[in-house]
Amino acid sequence: MTAARIRSAAVFAFVAVLLALAWLPRPSLAAAARDWTRTVALAPGGGIVIGNPAARTRVIEYASYTCGHCAHVSESTVRPLLDKYVRSGKVVFEFRNAVRDRYDMVAALLARCGPLGGFMARNEAIFVAQADWVERAQEADGGGFAGLNLASAEERAATIANGSGLEALLAARGVPAARQQACLADPAIRAAVTANTTDAFQAKAIRGTPFFYVNDKAVDGYSLPALERGIAAAMRP
Repeated sequence: MTAARIRSAAVFAFVAVLLALAWLPRPSLAAAARDWTRTVALAPGGGIVIGNPAARTRVIEYASYTCGHCAHVSESTVRPLLDKYVRSGKVVFEFRNAVRDRYDMVAALLARCGPLGGFMARNEAIFVAQADWVERAQEADGGGFAGLNLASAEERAATIANGSGLEALLAARGVPAARQQACLADPAIRAAVTANTTDAFQAKAIRGTPFFYVNDKAVDGYSLPALERGIAAAMRP
């Protein structure tokens, strides 16, 4: 083979490689961006933190699982907040319990049961089904939970979890009944929920649930626009 033909073959091979590389799929910028809503941690004070821990703006929600407004806000305010601000890393969100009754306590313990990364999915599922499981808990408490007040805290919690349908709700989301029973009796989980509640009603003296703070400044209202005003103020230089 002549030198000219060798050079020609080499050029052809080089061009073929470039064309092949051009057809390879390239990751989009959107796909390469980090989804900070997948970053979940337990705060020292017991809250559940979702998002970029280095974010300059922090939104804190105090909520109760038996609060009707909290169920609405979970869908209308918190979910858009996560999608619009937390996912990109601009804002970090912290959920704190403000427990109002024993049904609320059981739901709070179960929401924290299972992988930490699945907390928001369990949290949202409990709020979506709120009307059903709260009604069932109240009906069972008035009729079928004979001697409930005389039982231990763990026995009361287990009975409420089963009678309300919360146990089945969590089991359908990958948390076996046996693990739920262990979580209901876990002093560390109960201590975290209790610490949040004490902080809410005693230290912060919140006026009700849901209640939001942006960078430790109380938000007037709990709609998304109200939060966005607080976020915009916090982000100003």
